[in-house]
Amino acid sequence: MRVVRIVVLAFLLSSCAELTRTNQMLNSYLGKSIDSFMTEQGFAYRLKSPLDAGGAVYQFTGGPGGPRCVFYVTTDSAGIIKSYRFENC
Repeated sequence: MRVVRIVVLAFLLSSCAELTRTNQMLNSYLGKSIDSFMTEQGFAYRLKSPLDAGGAVYQFTGGPGGPRCVFYVTTDSAGIIKSYRFENC
């Protein structure tokens, strides 16, 4: 039983570290262009959804959060990153 608790605790701590890295990486690109994000991080978006007011929401997978991590980056009409969110990281 003690081994199981240690394994679960280790898993939770590593998950928390991945979430922190994903958040830090995305936060560092707020106010920068989506092109520089994709070039510097080596990401290609899976889906791009234009917004009625201009700009777009880009969907990416992977990154520091692992292969199941999905994150969304919202840009303005000039392609500048304004916000982000992520799931399953």
